[in-house]
Amino acid sequence: MRIRHATPDDAAPWRLLRAGLRPEVPAEAHALHVARFFWSSDRDVACLVAEREGAVVGFLEVSVRAEGEEEGDEYGAGSCHVGHVDGWYVAPEWRGKGVGRALMREGEAWARARRCRAVASDTAPEDATGREAYAALGFTPVRQVIRWRRLLEPRAPGATRT
Repeated sequence: MRIRHATPDDAAPWRLLRAGLRPEVPAEAHALHVARFFWSSDRDVACLVAEREGAVVGFLEVSVRAEGEEEGDEYGAGSCHVGHVDGWYVAPEWRGKGVGRALMREGEAWARARRCRAVASDTAPEDATGREAYAALGFTPVRQVIRWRRLLEPRAPGATRT
């Protein structure tokens, strides 16, 4: 198995794997996400892919975030840089064969090289597979969060700002 940074040649399999991770997201959104990744010059974002038998069979999207701004939080007082796993997926036929673990270890090395003190992620409460995978790699839950949102109505054409 080979773990490496994604290249533009990996765009099609990466999009398909992202659709496996987030099937509720339209294919066009996955395509736009992947395209933006290759257009961007942001060095605090990476996509690692796992290649087995000449095919991309998994990916790990990771970024650097500033977290832990509350005193006494899970990282210690004050803020620090944290490697954040934004997406992690292995094709079902390759699960249980060390692919996900290898991706995560390489993602941790990437974050460590950027002076991150921890690696973090989040899962949906109903995502038992994700919770089990993170726990198997030594991650511990630190808090549960309810995300709130309020949709904004679009401005009427010609409306002015007050």
